[in-house]
Amino acid sequence: MLFYADAGESTAFGSRLIFPGECATSIFVNSMDAQVATSSVQPQHKYPPGDLAIWIFILAELLVFAIFFVAYAFARMNDVELFNHYQLTLDRNSALINTIALLTSSYFVVQGVIRTLRAKERESKARSPR
Repeated sequence: MLFYADAGESTAFGSRLIFPGECATSIFVNSMDAQVATSSVQPQHKYPPGDLAIWIFILAELLVFAIFFVAYAFARMNDVELFNHYQLTLDRNSALINTIALLTSSYFVVQGVIRTLRAKERESKARSPR
């Protein structure tokens, strides 16, 4: 499980993920010299996770696809015979191969993200004092 901690504007690195059992390390820059300060940060659950910009992008993409599906439905409704005729010309084997490729690639992306997060969690546990 990951927690999001906001490091604030006074730090050099901004925001980052905090793993369970890990302390947040912030570097405060003074005009005369640099000091390293370590502080324990209570994990904060940010809802929804992520930046607001990414959620706006996701919602915009969903809206675009919804508009395309509605436009397709209206176009098909106006000329059903034309759509049925050209639907028969599509190659189903190519569609099956394309679907399998998309599902397989999505599966491997998810596995890569899971393994990366687990590796980071193990690394943070190895670094934390016991």
